[in-house]
Amino acid sequence: MPHTPRIVVVYDLSAASPVDIVSGLQPLADITFAVNPSPFTLPLLPHLEELADVVMLGEPDSLQLLKASSPDAVVTFSDRVVRATAQLAEELGLPYHSRACAQLLTDKYLQRKRLFEQGVGTTRSALVAKASQLSEAVRRVGLPAVLKPVHGEASRNTYKIEDEATARLLVEDLLRERNPADEPPLAAGTETELVLESFIPGKETAPFADYVSVESVVSHGAVSHLAVTGKFRQPPPFREVGQFWPALLDPGSKADVIDLTDRAIAALGVRTGVLHTEIKLSEHGPEVIEVNGRLGGMIDKLCSTATGVNLIEAAGRLALGEHLAMAELALDSVTFQHCTLTPTEGFRLERVHGAGTVRRTLGISAYRARVGAGKELGASVGTRYLDYLCGTAPDHEAMLELLDRVLHELSFTFTLASGRTTLTAWDLTAG
Repeated sequence: MPHTPRIVVVYDLSAASPVDIVSGLQPLADITFAVNPSPFTLPLLPHLEELADVVMLGEPDSLQLLKASSPDAVVTFSDRVVRATAQLAEELGLPYHSRACAQLLTDKYLQRKRLFEQGVGTTRSALVAKASQLSEAVRRVGLPAVLKPVHGEASRNTYKIEDEATARLLVEDLLRERNPADEPPLAAGTETELVLESFIPGKETAPFADYVSVESVVSHGAVSHLAVTGKFRQPPPFREVGQFWPALLDPGSKADVIDLTDRAIAALGVRTGVLHTEIKLSEHGPEVIEVNGRLGGMIDKLCSTATGVNLIEAAGRLALGEHLAMAELALDSVTFQHCTLTPTEGFRLERVHGAGTVRRTLGISAYRARVGAGKELGASVGTRYLDYLCGTAPDHEAMLELLDRVLHELSFTFTLASGRTTLTAWDLTAG
């Protein structure tokens, strides 16, 4: 009987859903979910166990159980467990990012420091582990600046800093150094380390955002770039709304973005995997925002809708050691994803209006809720979505016209601290 390979998927809050991961990898191999126990994964365990074998990481026999299954590859689609995946790959003797590379891909301070030292960009940065370090960090970096966690995703606790006094209050709140009686706090959440880095002014790119991402695969050190992804404008502070293929860039700007991405990947020593690199478009040329050592959020859905190519399968083939060279994806229309942001204050969602009409709109291929009626969520300035919308248009102008219609059609009724209110998707996101 021919050998069936086995892929270990290290799982936590992920850029791809469990169902999509299994669908993409099952043609290649049997699957074991190596689950990082967290508030996100524990409620999903029954679902994961229906889909594949499950081993809980952190238990005394977890490594022995994984070794006993004789895995051929290990991969993750979750930023928060890239380093754990690198450690596991080393223990299992399987290819993946080296532990040093994984550290650079997930530590925003170390990554920025490495890129600066290698001449890949001009952005300065400083580590802030306690509020007493802030003044020196501001002196080194200058203002305006961006303050964010050293480890984090979805724009969690990310702020533009205009003055040191406000920055100090944010740092004290984020590091929980301020007396809880000193209300109200400016920031929510507990962080252990923060990074302060230069704010990169973007050039005018209306009606779209002043940054893009590059989707790449690296196979045995050889880099292929699949697409440059355009972004919708971000409501403050840095909340992501959605993306589209292809980005609207002139050929020279696109070439500069690709060249910078190549240099960043080389500087970080990436030898394998699917990468998602965010690039700021400034008046002085492109600058790296960050390189992520895994598939970008929702990029697998964007790719399959636009081209039929399954990037989760590609990630599996890379993990299994295949020599994979992929050409830039052919795009003959504009495919987009757009998500309605939640309010930044705490809320209870009471009702969604207009979803049926949106689903029947020509050009919309999918619409689904991500927060159900009756759900309550606390305050957050991070990227959180009420829904997911996907569609296709002949060109960028037609895409904007279509989105203008559906975002005004959709509305949401909330109970806020100030009372009940109804806001359109346009109000919440694009307005």
